[in-house]
Amino acid sequence: MKRKDLQHLKIDSTLFETPSDSTVTTTVEGIAIQKQYSEEAIKALEDIDFAAGFAPFIRGISPMMYVQHPWQMNQVPQNTSLEKANQVYRNQVQQGQKEITLIAHTTPSTEIEKTQPSLHSIDDMKVLLAQLPLDELAVALYSGGSIVPLLACYLAAAEELGFEGQRLSGHLHSDLLSPILSTKGTFSLEKANKVALDTLSYLHQHHPNFNGVSLSNTALKTCNLTADQELAYSLMLGIDLLQQAGKQNIPLDYIATHLSYTWALGSNHFIEIAKMRAARGVWSTLLQPFNLKDEQASALSIRAQTSVLHPEFTGSMDSLGQTTVQATAAIFGGTQALHLQLPPTASTQLTAGQMQRFLVEEIKSCKTIDPWAGSYFIEKTTLDIAEKTINLIQTIANQGGIQPVLTALLQSQHKGSKSEATETKTTQLNPRKAVEDALAKLSHSVQTQGKNVLALAIEAAKARATLEEIHQAIVN
Repeated sequence: MKRKDLQHLKIDSTLFETPSDSTVTTTVEGIAIQKQYSEEAIKALEDIDFAAGFAPFIRGISPMMYVQHPWQMNQVPQNTSLEKANQVYRNQVQQGQKEITLIAHTTPSTEIEKTQPSLHSIDDMKVLLAQLPLDELAVALYSGGSIVPLLACYLAAAEELGFEGQRLSGHLHSDLLSPILSTKGTFSLEKANKVALDTLSYLHQHHPNFNGVSLSNTALKTCNLTADQELAYSLMLGIDLLQQAGKQNIPLDYIATHLSYTWALGSNHFIEIAKMRAARGVWSTLLQPFNLKDEQASALSIRAQTSVLHPEFTGSMDSLGQTTVQATAAIFGGTQALHLQLPPTASTQLTAGQMQRFLVEEIKSCKTIDPWAGSYFIEKTTLDIAEKTINLIQTIANQGGIQPVLTALLQSQHKGSKSEATETKTTQLNPRKAVEDALAKLSHSVQTQGKNVLALAIEAAKARATLEEIHQAIVN
């Protein structure tokens, strides 16, 4: 059939014009968003022709990205029963999944958390992990507070289940700053740094396949910072940890390749895409002075998580809308893993796992590499965020480094809440003497050089201390 000729039709372009007071919108970062972009906007881009899989990794950390393999889909079983959740994990493994997700909810508070299994002790963990081939799986550990209680409980349970520590692998998803904010300053940045370094040191020695460093913007999101501040503070903290760990004779190439970024997603879709691309470029640049042996070691692995919907908005369309906007931003930004915090609702009956499959199959997100590559708008915004981040990093370095900057930020966040800090909620300690002794040693180790916090947390877990008890021993 011959296609109808429509060449004679004339379209009045003024019908599509919308009135505007300005041709430019300025973001909170001070980035000018133009109504229209041209090739002129990206002339300053040095990396425009760089492919994915090569430094500075703006287009992605592997040459084929999702064309070769989709992102890792991290989902927690929507079942409060440990036995039924274990069966879900076993079904996932039978279907070929190579990574399972564990999340610490000692006291579930959100609607999502109330549908997930609660872990309180090593015995709960052993029920959840029963008959799973842990030496063949990676585990993604999520915690809104200190990651140590969950990690210690997992490692202790795996040992009691008969698995060799050298063969265990996984990723930590946590924020070094979150416990400081949640305790209103009673848990200091100095203590948080020691816990992070002890964790990395112990994993390097006993569990070398674990990614022992987790950078994050989760806590910074709550401080209402700009995109360049989020990146500058979190990446500089990563460089600071890298330098401190290097002084402990941990190889820098090992640290760089066992590090990931736990990314808390926002709903400014295009800014999130550009920010994620900029983060990889800036991180690769920051690692250049370390002269790493392998260029791939400077690739920043990002593991993203959607935000929990505010309790005020509980409708299914609210949840779906926010989750979709954030999830697609993560995918177009080149995340390596994605955790959707989407509660199933009566009206949609859509689970987070089904949503993940929808994102793969329906929007054809695995058909091409870096779909926004070459977009004048995205490339220019990526450049703008990267430049602002690098300028801020240089300013921070000239002012004495990231530690005093973060200390001042954290103090401003809990200013006026000192009275609340002494009212920390505690749980009744297990009366057994072995537990009390283990917790006392753990608490002492947080402020004592030469005592490894993670090693003593594992001993506390083996003594049957609860995750909450371990957490309180660390932060109080």
